[in-house]
Amino acid sequence: FAGAYRVAFAVVAAAIALAGTLYALRLPETRPRSVPGTPEPAAGSGRTSGIGARRRWWNDPRLLAYAALQMLTIGSYLQLFMIFPVDAADRLGVGPGSWAVILSINGLLILAGQGVVSRAVARFRKPAAVAGGVLLWSVGFVILALPIPLLVVAVALVILTAGEMIVFPLQPAVVADLSPPEERGRYQGVLSFGTAVGNAIAPLVAGAAVAAIGGAWWALLAAGLVGLSAGYAAFGRIVRPSVPGPTAPGQSPDQES
Repeated sequence: FAGAYRVAFAVVAAAIALAGTLYALRLPETRPRSVPGTPEPAAGSGRTSGIGARRRWWNDPRLLAYAALQMLTIGSYLQLFMIFPVDAADRLGVGPGSWAVILSINGLLILAGQGVVSRAVARFRKPAAVAGGVLLWSVGFVILALPIPLLVVAVALVILTAGEMIVFPLQPAVVADLSPPEERGRYQGVLSFGTAVGNAIAPLVAGAAVAAIGGAWWALLAAGLVGLSAGYAAFGRIVRPSVPGPTAPGQSPDQES
């Protein structure tokens, strides 16, 4: 098995190197030099450089609240890939080969359905759509907490992937709406930092929890995701974007679902 893993890792490394080369050589820069209608900052104004700019994101409670929600969300969901395979092997008898086949559903669904799902949720406010996606995750994790056969594990992964197709593309879009145009890079950096912290937390918390209480952990995690879903819904009701997004003809931003 060790030889097979080495071959797999070598193939992945080659694919990543090829993708990086194509990005560097062929992918055009889409960021405009300036935002239409936004005056260029005066030299030394501190809007895009210096201490004043670095403090701006820190003083935005909307960003910090959303980054905290996102950190907990990522830390919860990534347990599906980091810890659940180990628990599934012991508790449900799902071996590495079976889990690999089930996990392929995740990639196939994203390839086939991401565009459809994104268009379907476009009419909703972004935080509300994220709340719905996180609620789907809670349903999936409740199923995974049960003593279920292999086929039902696959069904749970379909539900979890549906939520993933909603949540992951919209997380940075929400932050883009919150940020002043000249600060979007820093705001997205804060979101990325929250993702990194969530990645670090997930295996530490879930590994200890599963060792202590077994499959019941996934039911508790599902309850936590319900709370996070409520947090996103409340965030969408309270917080208005700094830069209003596009609306349908004849529709005001307040008429969005």
